[in-house]
Amino acid sequence: MKDTLLFDRVKELTHITGTSDILLEGAANGFSAFSEYYSVNDSVFYAITDGLKYEIGSGQYLGTITPNTTTLTRNSLRSSNTDNSKINFQNGVKEVYSTYPGLFSVISNPEDLAQQTRESGVTFWTSSHSIDHSESFVWDNQNTRLGIGTSSPEVGLHVAGNNNQSLLMVSGIKVGESGVDFINPELGYFSGLQKEPFLKNSLSEHASGILQLSGDVDQIVSFKSQVAGTFLGVVSGECPAGCVDSTPQFRTLEAADIPDLSGLYVTEDQHADANIGNIAFYKDEKHITYSDSLRFDTSVNPDELIVSGNLRFSEPSHFIFGSKAEFNLIETKFTEPNVDQLVSNSGIANDSSTDNVIINQSGMLVVPTFDLVSEVVNNIPPQNVGVIAFASGDSYIMIANGTSWVSGQLI
Repeated sequence: MKDTLLFDRVKELTHITGTSDILLEGAANGFSAFSEYYSVNDSVFYAITDGLKYEIGSGQYLGTITPNTTTLTRNSLRSSNTDNSKINFQNGVKEVYSTYPGLFSVISNPEDLAQQTRESGVTFWTSSHSIDHSESFVWDNQNTRLGIGTSSPEVGLHVAGNNNQSLLMVSGIKVGESGVDFINPELGYFSGLQKEPFLKNSLSEHASGILQLSGDVDQIVSFKSQVAGTFLGVVSGECPAGCVDSTPQFRTLEAADIPDLSGLYVTEDQHADANIGNIAFYKDEKHITYSDSLRFDTSVNPDELIVSGNLRFSEPSHFIFGSKAEFNLIETKFTEPNVDQLVSNSGIANDSSTDNVIINQSGMLVVPTFDLVSEVVNNIPPQNVGVIAFASGDSYIMIANGTSWVSGQLI
């Protein structure tokens, strides 16, 4: 709103009746007219009386409305009516003048000393009409500084006092190039001018060789590159070497870092013969050992099993599977007599170029017997040179010659 202007010795006469706006008809003797000090639409505090009734209010100076008259609107603040409403004036002359109503008057604290300076004081209300100031709330106009809790502000906004009285609560602070200056903070906090959103993080001397920070503000903690083959040793409560608690560090693995897990895994017999091809087997007390009595010669042919000693079968076996098997000797121990076993007297079984024979447990020659000649041909390949078979139903003795069967009928 516009300021309400106050001027001394301004008074005019009017003959209005009722509660209509005031028509100003000219200055009273010894006074000035409103038009000499007020402009159109200025706000005015006025008082009007006919000598018997009065009205004090605020209005707006409207300037010239009719010839030789100006107008002032009426808004009653206090009147001789019990409800302080506008006076319903009767015929007759009235006086209307500029005034300073008590309802809106402002005065300085009457208890102030008359000679006390108020040049730098910031005023504040102490009652509905009184204003005051304090030496602890000042404005340094020369340096453009506001002081709260101090009469001599040192910066743009200086809030002095102890830690409780000098607290500043705001919904947000926009920090410029000057930053925030922390002066004499409590123990445990840093002092100095802070121009970044927060102080930089730092690493202790124990972690400086392991960790690193990515930047000044948006800090990310990461590990530095370490020597290959090392690991981050974590402090353990117990260790065989009698280690003590300490900060972790990158180092090589030591035997003392491996706990005793003997109850979970087997170990190698220290006297075991771990030559290439030897077979490992469980010995006793969770020990693994090796033997050269049974081995695979993987350097020659991984799919080949060569037995250099005796090979013994403890259970019946009718066939040796595979294209070729070499033995120095096969010793069989069967629980049932006369069980057939295919053997090669040259040490080679299942080979078409050998003179295979069939013997029983007593070493007697046993000829495979089929009912028909066709069954012999279908069951035994003629490539097994020297193989003898008997077709009992047809009464034929048959011998394989490598390409076909040679047979003769028994009479």
